[in-house]
Amino acid sequence: MSPTDESTGTGGWLRLERRLMLLMAGIAVVPLLPIPFLVLTGVKGVILGVGIPLASISLTFAVIWLVALMQYRTTTYRVTPERFELRSGVFAKKRHSVARDRIRAVDLTASPFHRVIGLVVVRISSGQHSSSENQLELDAVTKPVGAALRRELLHRKAHSPDVAGAESVGADIDDTGDELARLRLSWLRFAPLTFVSLALGFGAFGVAARFLGDFGVNPTELPGATGLWEQLKTDPVLVGATILGVATVIAIVVGAIASTALFTEAWWGYRLDREEAGTLRVRRGLLTTRTTSLEEERLRGVDVVEPLPLRWAKGAYLKAIATGMTASKKNQEQDTLLPPSPNTEAERVAAAVLRESDRVADPARLTAHSRAARQRRLTRAVVTIGVTAAVLAIIQWQLGSIAAWGWLAVVLLLIPIAVGLAVDAYRNLGHAIRGRYLVSRSGTLTRRTAALRRDGIIGWTITQSVFQKRSGLLTVAATTAAGRGAYKTRDLTVGEGLDLADDAVPDLLAPFLERPDTTDDREAESR
Repeated sequence: MSPTDESTGTGGWLRLERRLMLLMAGIAVVPLLPIPFLVLTGVKGVILGVGIPLASISLTFAVIWLVALMQYRTTTYRVTPERFELRSGVFAKKRHSVARDRIRAVDLTASPFHRVIGLVVVRISSGQHSSSENQLELDAVTKPVGAALRRELLHRKAHSPDVAGAESVGADIDDTGDELARLRLSWLRFAPLTFVSLALGFGAFGVAARFLGDFGVNPTELPGATGLWEQLKTDPVLVGATILGVATVIAIVVGAIASTALFTEAWWGYRLDREEAGTLRVRRGLLTTRTTSLEEERLRGVDVVEPLPLRWAKGAYLKAIATGMTASKKNQEQDTLLPPSPNTEAERVAAAVLRESDRVADPARLTAHSRAARQRRLTRAVVTIGVTAAVLAIIQWQLGSIAAWGWLAVVLLLIPIAVGLAVDAYRNLGHAIRGRYLVSRSGTLTRRTAALRRDGIIGWTITQSVFQKRSGLLTVAATTAAGRGAYKTRDLTVGEGLDLADDAVPDLLAPFLERPDTTDDREAESR
């Protein structure tokens, strides 16, 4: 009997799929199967060494199965023409009721464990920011039932969804919609070009050291390590730099392999569609499949993100700026509309998502900022170099642990890096008003180009630090009930910043404006 046929009483209350209970019971029994054979052999050491751990594993699975059984027996749900209702809880009964016109997202996730038996986990979001009420979860229902629930709840038809008939329709119930983007194998080259890749590479050294430590192996006692350790004591700078260089190369290679594997698992089969009812749907995943839905009514813009390594390869990825979806770690994957791909593809998909004929996030159409903004970044670079040189000089003077040529080499190496990053930061500044959107760009290590709908701006926050005031600059932040909550346009001249805010949302800031003398702006431009 399917869960959709098993009513728990009047009113159309439905249970979760019972197939999950049977599989959990089977998993709990499997580790126990070798135990009778071990008992018959009479080998006590084998029984103690293998049988007891297997029994412990089986007991753990049995406890998990009992918890799942209680969840199955106490969790029921129903869909009415006006509301979605969920009852759950063993000792403390809970009943959730959400109006269907408040439902903003219905996501489907299927781990390898769920895919074996054709089940999915359904997560229903009302778009509220409270963590306890933001998401309702059905773990688990059959894939056709999950697809039917997602389709009906998002499309908000005036009748209850026919989830019982979904079993006969099959998994292809959700294969409609206009395709906006699809994964290309050439995008795999962008997978290693993130800061996560390098973190994974260096993290591998920690895992290897922990693995050797568990077996009582000291890394310094490995073949060849003793001699290298002695050389490091005699010439710490040269040998240390060599070791660091080799370790970095190994970390880059290992990180590239690991990040490519993670990219493949997360984004295999990726496809972005627009459904007839005005819903954006992202489907992806190799082992664990995920289907994420986003109503266009919630969409307030897009964010083109370009980490520095990805930008060097002319790549970017695309995030949605949507209400009810804060920029938290939990939503890092849910708001991603496009994985790392060519930046031209990101700009094309951004325009398609926003239903714009031209590319609103095109950096060539942004207005550059004043020379004062460039001077401010160069000043910060010089201060950073000076502070670093002073600290290294003090250490060399007091401790003598750093050779004079060593800290001078560090400073000389830091000069082009700091100045280059400062110039790049200035070049990345830009803003424009493009039709319905306010576009702003900034960032060096991670450059972001945000296209925010002007009718989604609910306020302005204008800040001016002491150093900005000396340069005649300020930062204008557009406040919105979506994404990060505020999107900043940094280091504008006073008149330019106020004009931008007033032009983007007329009459919102006008009652508070007191126009400054334009000579201040001319002085800032000339600096």
